[in-house]
Amino acid sequence: MGTTSSNNQMALYSAITAAVTWLLFGCGLCFSFGIPPFAICTAALFLLGNAGAAFTGWRGRQQIAESAGAEGGDSLALGGLVAGGVGIVLALLALVAAIILTVIGGAAVLNQ
Repeated sequence: MGTTSSNNQMALYSAITAAVTWLLFGCGLCFSFGIPPFAICTAALFLLGNAGAAFTGWRGRQQIAESAGAEGGDSLALGGLVAGGVGIVLALLALVAAIILTVIGGAAVLNQ
């Protein structure tokens, strides 16, 4: 009978954090669309959540490698790491876009 290894906790946290962050970002975009200050908050929270997912995924993969087969969950950690990395890039783009729209909107109000 083969031995079973338990999933690394950091890998599990990474996958859960990435999934919840992406879900909340999708909902947040629906509510903040057209309201730049809310969009800035949504993008900033998305950035923080994805940074957490990427960090825990990276750390989880390190711990799994150090465990020499005693722990599993490398695919969970990798998924969280990739989703977190992609999310960081998208969050930065969304944050820049929201700030630009806020500045343009403020300038348009002042020019009336």
